[in-house]
Amino acid sequence: MKEAKFFTKKTPAKFWKRVVAYAFDLTLINLVAVYPFRDSLEQYSNYSLLLSSSADGTVATITFIVILLSLFYFIFMEYKTGQTFGKMLMKITTTSTKGTLTLRQAVIRNLTKPFPIVLSIDTLYMFFKRTHQRLLERFSQTEVVEQQWTLA
Repeated sequence: MKEAKFFTKKTPAKFWKRVVAYAFDLTLINLVAVYPFRDSLEQYSNYSLLLSSSADGTVATITFIVILLSLFYFIFMEYKTGQTFGKMLMKITTTSTKGTLTLRQAVIRNLTKPFPIVLSIDTLYMFFKRTHQRLLERFSQTEVVEQQWTLA
């Protein structure tokens, strides 16, 4: 009797799955990192107050903290598990094209994540080059894949 063997087949993750995973991660980051500052930010909800010099220091400090926490979340989760919570939900994984994902690779590939405009430009690379990798994923030699179990 022949024994059944299973192996994983790595295919590039679908773009929509990546978008949903990122949106989930941003929601989580907003709940954890921005929500505690809601009282401080509430006084600046009026646009004219936001332009005042008194708001500069507070808003800049909160923005800096949120950016650092966002980077830490993406880098730490992908380095340790290959996935953020959004990627876990969508069953996609970040992998190295060279073997094991390194901290350096995790840092490089996530540098644009807290900056939506820069991330959009980074993402456009996928469409112009017809690859399944963002520009910084190419630089970091990483990719996002769906793992499918196949019977051999």
